[in-house]
Amino acid sequence: MALVLLVTPAAWAAAQRRSYRPPPEIGLRGGYEFRSKDFSAGAQMRIPLARGSDLIPSGDWFFAGGTNFQLNLDVALPFMPGGGFYGGGGLGVAFTDRGVASGLATEVGGNLFVGVAPYKTKKSGLRWFVEVRAFLRSGRNPLSLNIGLNTPLGG
Repeated sequence: MALVLLVTPAAWAAAQRRSYRPPPEIGLRGGYEFRSKDFSAGAQMRIPLARGSDLIPSGDWFFAGGTNFQLNLDVALPFMPGGGFYGGGGLGVAFTDRGVASGLATEVGGNLFVGVAPYKTKKSGLRWFVEVRAFLRSGRNPLSLNIGLNTPLGG
């Protein structure tokens, strides 16, 4: 009986740690697209899924020209348990202003990315990240470097 009383709380605590799902995060990011030499600013949300993967809807505004705005829906998968390095892919839709006569052009393509997001700081829960991202579309595959900061929602 004493053994059961000692083992049960430890097993329950271990099960709680395994089933813990972190809260969603929101954040801001900035980037640089190497092909067009264009800077960007954007926002994203990380929504935890199963086994450490995250659904990441995001949007970026480009300043210099070319693609003016891009919306993304990606899934990130960890390369190792507990976070750190990750990679993933998804879908991107770019909206480009072609001028008054031509209007707004839309291009759809795939996203591929790799990044690093170290563990959160203990007091604030903030987590910075750096990622390299490619937007794959016909005839043009720009590569960008993004840095940002996420903060948890609740939890």
